[in-house]
Amino acid sequence: TAMLDARLLAGDAELFADFWNRVLKQIPRAAATRLRKLHLARGPHAGSVHLLEPNVKESPGGLREIHLLEWGLKCHLRRSTIDTVFADYLDDDDLESLRAGREFLWRVRHELHFTTGRKHDVLENESKPLVAQALAYSDRSVDGGGDALARDGHVRRVGTTNRTGADRGRELAVEAFLRDYYLHASAIFHAVRLGFERLLARRKKGRRLLLEPGVLAIDNEIELPAGEDWFVEDPLRLLRVFVLSQTRRLVLSEPVAGLVRQCTYLIDDDIRGSPEARDLFLRILKRKYRAAETLRAMHELGVLGAYLPEFGATTCLVQYDIYHVYTVDEHTLVGLEQLEGLHRADASGSMREIYESLERKDLLFLGMLLHDVGKSRRSEHISEGLEMGRTLC
Repeated sequence: TAMLDARLLAGDAELFADFWNRVLKQIPRAAATRLRKLHLARGPHAGSVHLLEPNVKESPGGLREIHLLEWGLKCHLRRSTIDTVFADYLDDDDLESLRAGREFLWRVRHELHFTTGRKHDVLENESKPLVAQALAYSDRSVDGGGDALARDGHVRRVGTTNRTGADRGRELAVEAFLRDYYLHASAIFHAVRLGFERLLARRKKGRRLLLEPGVLAIDNEIELPAGEDWFVEDPLRLLRVFVLSQTRRLVLSEPVAGLVRQCTYLIDDDIRGSPEARDLFLRILKRKYRAAETLRAMHELGVLGAYLPEFGATTCLVQYDIYHVYTVDEHTLVGLEQLEGLHRADASGSMREIYESLERKDLLFLGMLLHDVGKSRRSEHISEGLEMGRTLC
């Protein structure tokens, strides 16, 4: 990898070209596929980035992800420089996500080294508030808006303390920092996966099955020949495509997933208040299988947060205390997966029996989905969540 990172700074260009050609002879084109497998092995989904103490360089969504894609591009395209070809494989938004994410992680990594006085890339609990302070984060009110400092007028040092009742209604500096970290890591994870899928895309040869007008299934993936127009003509299709994915046991192809992400702006108040949208959403919750998996896919593509802004507000939301391992959204998604697992044969006998006896499992899933939405307001989340739930339901 050191040779793959080589670049000409000054000197004989022909000599460098000869060096690069010699390097390429030692690297098979298939190396890009192996690098993609390394990326995929780091985590099954974007939720994998939500580690309690992430390694800024090596964890999912870290700097190494970007390195893997850069090396993959060089191996597959047989080029020593790739700056001009990134745009062939990533959209402008994803390119900006990589650029901004790398800048952010560089700053975090540098501060970790300054703080510890050595090469140390793990963002441990003790160092999180110190890095947040060094990057100029401050406590802020979340009910009064703006970037107001804490009442004591300076950045809160949280090192060994926990969130208390006095912290209600505001986001601690370390929580704001960690939320930015997870948002950047998630965006990097998504962009790198997208880049590899486009770089190594193969022509599909499977049987084409018409699912409904304008929707095809090819090689276990959903394809939309009409592209974005299919969603623009009827925004409810942003929910319907996930119903199809769930019931037919299919996944969205990379192009379709990209279109879904781009079209979430179509989900407005009219769609949220639509009985048709409600029925489609409840169909997903009512299915015995793949409800949690489908909700996770909807969340990662921005549809779940667009349809339920109350849940969207919990995206990468961090609670800095000794009790919470996951971000609020990931905690909820894991809870949904655990609930759905109660129907399996290896589940606890009594728990499985109770679960199977429920007539409206969709209400149980809806309750799990909404049980922590009140935490986005950083106040008494139970009463806030109840009020938000009543409004939604």
